[in-house]
Amino acid sequence: MSKLTREEIEELGGTSFTNDGYFGGFIAALNGLYVPGKSVSENGAHFNAMVNLLAEIGDRLTAVMPAFVYKDSGDTDAQFSVSAGTIIVRGKEVTFAGATAQGALTTGTNYIWLNVSTAASATVGFGTSWPATEHIRLATIVKPGSGSWKSANITRLVGAQAFMPVRGVPYTIRRDFVFDTSASIDFGAVPAGAIVIPKLVSVTTAFDGSAPTIKVGDNGNDDRLIITGDADLTSTGITAIDRPHHYTSETVITGTYAADSSAAGAASVVLEVIP
Repeated sequence: MSKLTREEIEELGGTSFTNDGYFGGFIAALNGLYVPGKSVSENGAHFNAMVNLLAEIGDRLTAVMPAFVYKDSGDTDAQFSVSAGTIIVRGKEVTFAGATAQGALTTGTNYIWLNVSTAASATVGFGTSWPATEHIRLATIVKPGSGSWKSANITRLVGAQAFMPVRGVPYTIRRDFVFDTSASIDFGAVPAGAIVIPKLVSVTTAFDGSAPTIKVGDNGNDDRLIITGDADLTSTGITAIDRPHHYTSETVITGTYAADSSAAGAASVVLEVIP
């Protein structure tokens, strides 16, 4: 006699998915999640039960997601909303109140993120590309030429969890800038107790101004980490820098760039942070 198929076993067995070898572990892992019984035979009952199952899974996922993009009932065709949540930014809890009716989105790909450069608050940002400042990527939405965007057009519904450094494990911050970058460059905040080591300035395209400069520091000393004479922006190449500083309190690191009439140029600054 041939072995019964799974479908045939279910037809003979009835009872509940709870006792099923395939689903038992799944149910236990989700702490008693309701799964419809096999013996339910009313017309449409299994469909409704599975809809409820999926809805409950969604609710549980929502509880652990720091923030996500969704379509609110009050949003117009070109708008989106972001759920509220508490995120961890460099070891600090930041509560985001949520935002509805954000937009209007433009036709094509729209990038959605949370601004977290200061770790004191979080706000929604969106545009046609990811920002240079520190952020948490939430989603990309493809808006059609007419009509509303659909959930299927979200290519990244949930972004990466906000970065939380492990004490003693180094990480790096890189900021790129070009000839027409604004004077201030935001490196974000480093946690209390962090040691910040400026590593290098890399010039990939020489700046053609008379004497363009870059310096990096904080509110107390704007060139504490990199002084204007450390790197020559008018020549391509990599300049290594070693001027560490121990920050006893959470501090925002900023760069100051002076173009001096530059019409060309591209460079990067790399800092190492030991939290």
